[in-house]
Order: sequence, then structure tokens, then C-alpha cells
Amino acid sequence: QRQMCIRDRLLGFAHEHAKDADLAATFLRPGEPALFAYYSRFGYRPCFGVTAIERQLCPDAKPMLPVRHLSSSAYATIRRRYLQSHASWIDWPDAVLNYAVSVSEGVFAVGDATALCETACGRLTVFELFCASEAQDEVLRSLASYFACRVVSARVPAEDAAMMQPVGMLCPHRPLEPEGVSYMGLTLE
Repeated sequence: QRQMCIRDRLLGFAHEHAKDADLAATFLRPGEPALFAYYSRFGYRPCFGVTAIERQLCPDAKPMLPVRHLSSSAYATIRRRYLQSHASWIDWPDAVLNYAVSVSEGVFAVGDATALCETACGRLTVFELFCASEAQDEVLRSLASYFACRVVSARVPAEDAAMMQPVGMLCPHRPLEPEGVSYMGLTLE
């Protein structure tokens, strides 16, 4: 009970500070699904989302598409170009993108797709996959083969609110209505 009271006061203080600084909104990423209901009491609403993909694949086949490493700067350029068509998205500074690449397996080009990847225990996690929807299966099979992983999970910027898995919330401090699905990306849990 005491922790909740402190958390409530801290969140209230953050909101007052944001309003005093004339910020349009604050956003956060709840650490677990149950916290979405908790933060909604403070004016937050789901805003940022992804489409989550999970596949069981055979890693023994040869990659269908060539897989090659990309630099952090190439990733930043491709990411910004890809996300420009979204209603709203967070353009992380290059230092954040560099960090994301440095703590992962790296970023890879697979055909026309780009994937920020990490592997552990025979599982491939693609933190960000920028890819045409019709090419997703082929790209994920190629990555599974490249990394010799059987299980692949990927996060793709949501194109449709009905297919969106919320990952972040927004609390407007003045009238603000982003149109469409917004993308946060790089939650780096």
C-alpha cells in the first residue's frame, strides 16, 4: 500500500513537471501487462504498439535470402526511412540505436528487410523487423537458418490497430491526438 502511494505521488510529480515544462505528453512502457490498467487511472492510454510474430521453424535449411551485417549508421538511416510512413513514431537518438546494436547480435539486412537480432538458448528474438508483410515468413526462415534457431519471435511496427499488441502508453498534457498506430520500438527489456 505504501509503495503504491509513493508511486502515485511520484507519477503526479512527473506530470506536474511535464506540464510546467510545457511538454505535450509523457509516455511510458509498462513492465508487465497488468500495469496498463494501473497507469490508465492517471490518464495514460495505449498508444504505441507492435505486431508480435512467433514461429517454430526448422533451422537446418539453407537461408532462402542472403543475410548480411549492417552498420549502426545504416540501420539508423533505414529505420527512419521505413518509419516515415507511420502516423507517429519515436526517433531514437543515434546513441540509443548504437547501444541497441552493441548489446545484441547486431542488425542484419535480409533481402529488402532489416532486423535487429538477439539469440539465446536456440531462440532468435528480432527486436525490430522492418519488412513488407508478404516477405515476413521468408525473412524469418532465413534468419532462423542463419542463426541456427528453432524458435523465432519478432516485433513489427503495427499497421492496423486491431492487430496491435500495446507496448507503450501516452498521457497527453494538452490536446493531442496522434492519428493511426504509433510506434515506439526499442523497448530493450
